[in-house]
Amino acid sequence: MPHSKQDLKPFEYDLDKAKEYIEKAGYKMGKEFYEKDGKVLTLVFPYIATKTLDKQIAEYIQGQWKKIGVNVEIKALEEKNFWEETDDLKYNVMLNYSWGAPWDPHAYINAMATVAENGNPDYEAQLGLPMKKELDEKIHQVLVEANPEKIEQLYKEILTTLHEQAVYVPLTYQSLIAVYRDNLTGVRFMPQEYELPLSFIDKK
Repeated sequence: MPHSKQDLKPFEYDLDKAKEYIEKAGYKMGKEFYEKDGKVLTLVFPYIATKTLDKQIAEYIQGQWKKIGVNVEIKALEEKNFWEETDDLKYNVMLNYSWGAPWDPHAYINAMATVAENGNPDYEAQLGLPMKKELDEKIHQVLVEANPEKIEQLYKEILTTLHEQAVYVPLTYQSLIAVYRDNLTGVRFMPQEYELPLSFIDKK
């Protein structure tokens, strides 16, 4: 993907460090989970009920975070309800997917800096960032910039900020699968996820 090859240091998997951050926030370990002011540290994790892979990821995260004393409440929702609840910020963790070619990265980051009429999980997930205003300005600037070097520098600054603030945690790559009869030839993929070039397909 254009402009995505940035020299960023991945976060290390460190359970002890995670517990240290939780305790610095004022939480004390209870019987099973961390607590503060008599309330269990609970994170709400909604997912679209028909997406079985999302359910598996949510259950895995629930199990892993339990190891550090964080209770994850998984909520299976109909797709309409899912977007309503995430638009209303009734969640702490959610799964979202980038758009792929040809929309990444330009259209995708534009959505991060745009208030949508029906809500926008990317925009809203970043509202707590102290540098949100500056981040939005850089996004708007990179979309109209003509100088290739300046574009690359702006993308570096944008992606570095998102990485350092841990707004997004990359988890998976999506794979495309084509199922077809063995009497067909020329079946191939396009960069766009939902497009299949029929002009190349022939029958034996």
